[in-house]
Amino acid sequence: MRTAEFHFGGKNWEAGFSKLEREDVYGWAEVESFDGNGNPCKLATLVDGRHVLPSGSTSLIKLDSSGKSVSTSELVGMNAEGKKVPKEPSVYSGPVHLREGDLDDYLAMGVKSVYVLESEEESPFESDLANGKVLQFRFNYREDYESDDAFLIGNGTHNFIVTGQIADLEYLSQHQMESPVEDEPQTDEEDDLMDFSMF
Repeated sequence: MRTAEFHFGGKNWEAGFSKLEREDVYGWAEVESFDGNGNPCKLATLVDGRHVLPSGSTSLIKLDSSGKSVSTSELVGMNAEGKKVPKEPSVYSGPVHLREGDLDDYLAMGVKSVYVLESEEESPFESDLANGKVLQFRFNYREDYESDDAFLIGNGTHNFIVTGQIADLEYLSQHQMESPVEDEPQTDEEDDLMDFSMF
């Protein structure tokens, strides 16, 4: 398994990681359909009312202004000023320097992926994680123009990498009052309604 090198507090640890899928946690169910003869049915898409395209028949391509196909490797990142921006490195391309993160940031993160860390060596960060620390870094599985926020956490048995984007949340203070809701003025139509309690 390919490994990444993590550094924190003068200690380093090499570990591989694999993505934790929802199916690994919750399991999954499959629905199979069969025709009248007992043959399995396969999903297909009807296009233009004439063409039947089985699963896997379509894909996405990138086109330039003249309509020619462009490979992803040819694309270049640009910022709002029209200048080229460098790619951010993959976690595999060099040492990953961890820093102590903020628990509130971790709890405010919109989670994108979770990875299980695997290593033949025991993690030297176990005592830090056991004391409630969350170790933060920037995560890119492969070199790209954007990286995700990431935290290395542990549960005493396994270590995980949780990736996503930290949300910029604004909290109301306990003593901050809400604006009072003003009653809507009564309309003439409401005044004309008959009140049956008068009888």
